[in-house]
Amino acid sequence: MLCDSHCHLNFSQFEGELDKIIEKINKDPMLIINVGTCYSTSVKAIEVSKKSPFFFASIGLHPSHVNPFFKDSKEIFSNEDLLPAEKFDEKFEDLLKEKKVVAIGETGLDFKYLEIFKNEKEKSEAIERQIEEFKKQIQKAKDFHLPLIIHVRELYEKALEILEELNFDPLESDFRGVFHFFSGSLEQAEKIVKRGFFIGFSGAITYKNKLSEVVKRVPIEKILTETDSPYAIPMPYKEKEEINYPFYVKEIVLKISQFKNLSFEKTKKQIFKNTLKFFNITL
Repeated sequence: MLCDSHCHLNFSQFEGELDKIIEKINKDPMLIINVGTCYSTSVKAIEVSKKSPFFFASIGLHPSHVNPFFKDSKEIFSNEDLLPAEKFDEKFEDLLKEKKVVAIGETGLDFKYLEIFKNEKEKSEAIERQIEEFKKQIQKAKDFHLPLIIHVRELYEKALEILEELNFDPLESDFRGVFHFFSGSLEQAEKIVKRGFFIGFSGAITYKNKLSEVVKRVPIEKILTETDSPYAIPMPYKEKEEINYPFYVKEIVLKISQFKNLSFEKTKKQIFKNTLKFFNITL
C-alpha cells in the first residue's frame, strides 16, 4: 500500500473535490495522514480522517501561525488577509482525545514568516514565540507518547538542539519524530538519522537538485514518503497540474526506488512498514 505521511486534504482548496478523492482512494487504498497547521485545520483534519478507514490525522500549530500570518488562500476559509496569532493551548489538547489522531504537528521553526516584523526587537520576540510553541508541542508528544511531525526551513541544527534540550531522544526512548519535507544537506540528514529521527521526502526529490545523494544515503528504514499536497507537485505532473494530490506519492516512491536501485514493490513495502511503525497504526 502506498503511504502519504503528510498531506492537507483538510485545506480549503480540496473542499469541492474531497468526495471524489475519497472515492478514488477507497477503491485503490493508500494510507494517508492529514496534517493540521492551526486549530481550525487540525479540527478539519480529524473530520476528514473519519471519512475513510485509511485516513488518520495529526494536530498541531505550524510556525507560520505562531505570529500574525498573511493568509494562504489554499489553507483556510477566511475573509481576513491577516490571521491572528495562535497558541498551542488546552483546545488543542482536547483534540488529542480523538481516536484517529496519531501524531502532533506540524510544528517547528521557520523564520521566513517573520518578514512582517519591521524592527529587530519585534523579530526577536517573534522568534522566541516560535521556539516556545515548538517546545510545547514537543512536550505534548512526550506526554501523550505520540510521534512528532517537524517542519524546519534551514534551521535543522537549531531544531535538533531544542529537541535534545527537552530530552526528546528516539535512541533512548519510544519517542518518534520525522523531519518532514526535508530540503537540507547530506550532512544535516546524517545528523538527523544518527539521532534516531525519520526523514520525510516529498515531490521535491523528483526535481533536478541536491536531494538525490541525500535519498541514496538515508537508510530506507528511516524514510517516509509524503506529498504535502496541495503543494510540491512531483514530476511529471508539475508541468501540467496546478494542485498536488495524495495519489501522486507513487512518483516519490518510484524516484526513491531508482535512487536506491531497489524494485518499486520492495521500496513501497518497506515504506508502508515504516509508516505503520512510526504512527503506531494497525490496519
